[in-house]
Amino acid sequence: AKTWRLGGGDDPSPVDGRDYDPNIIDMVLDNTSDQAAMLGSYDVDTQTYAVLTGIALPEVAQQVFGVSVSSITTSSAIISWSTTKSAIGIVNCTDSSLETPMMLYSQALQMTGLSAGTAYTCSITVEDAPPASISFNTSNEVDIIPPELLNLDVEVLDGGLLRVTWYTSEEATESIEVGGQTFSGDGIALRKNHDMTIVPYPELTALETYTLTVTIYDASGNMNTSSVDFVIDEEDAAPSIPDPEEPGPPNDETHPSNRIVHLLSQPVVQIYLMIIIIIVLAAFIRTRKHELDYSMPIEDDLFDD
Repeated sequence: AKTWRLGGGDDPSPVDGRDYDPNIIDMVLDNTSDQAAMLGSYDVDTQTYAVLTGIALPEVAQQVFGVSVSSITTSSAIISWSTTKSAIGIVNCTDSSLETPMMLYSQALQMTGLSAGTAYTCSITVEDAPPASISFNTSNEVDIIPPELLNLDVEVLDGGLLRVTWYTSEEATESIEVGGQTFSGDGIALRKNHDMTIVPYPELTALETYTLTVTIYDASGNMNTSSVDFVIDEEDAAPSIPDPEEPGPPNDETHPSNRIVHLLSQPVVQIYLMIIIIIVLAAFIRTRKHELDYSMPIEDDLFDD
């Protein structure tokens, strides 16, 4: 009756409240199956679900795609590519060859030892997939200009985590130093937009000023650094971890110490304790008064012999 208005099907069974209607709009079937008949094969009265069958998807063949080259210097270049399945990749250039470890779908290698001002064609081989290739020329000029590090910022997350973001004027790799700890990022200069979340341990102290320093390197090894100060609020500080060697009250609610604490926190128990304290004080006062009366001097003329 209207675009995107869906209907049909049946209400849940009044016997057990279950919805035997599959509530499926569309599904993938082979050429011999009838979708309407399959989706309508349920029966609410007999509490029977629809029986749905699928199709067998063929195994995806290994492929190498998205080959690119970046950060070309006089003696190196970064080759990047993607694969349909995790695998080891081998990169062969004219006078050098490198092999990646077992990696996921996006891979990269920095080819080093290349000659300046030289044309190269590199092939990427992954398992039995057809090899892919890429061509480039190395630079004639030695890069001595360090990359710029811009907009360095630290965001303190819950639990004492630190999210560090910044930009670089060219692809760079990085390391972060804070609180006497060092955290490494990419091993290869692949990106200009950088976003790292680190977990300092031991955790940083709240309400104390810290200096975080980021060090970056471009593909030629040129370095640059930048620092920023920040303070961790008390609500963002990581929860303190108890010393395992320091004994503390057990967490078991059935432990006597915890049961006593829980019992004393009850209002009724507190009222009874207050009454008992009042009674004890009254008894103490009466006893003390009796002792004072008994110890008073007695006049002889008040009594007969």
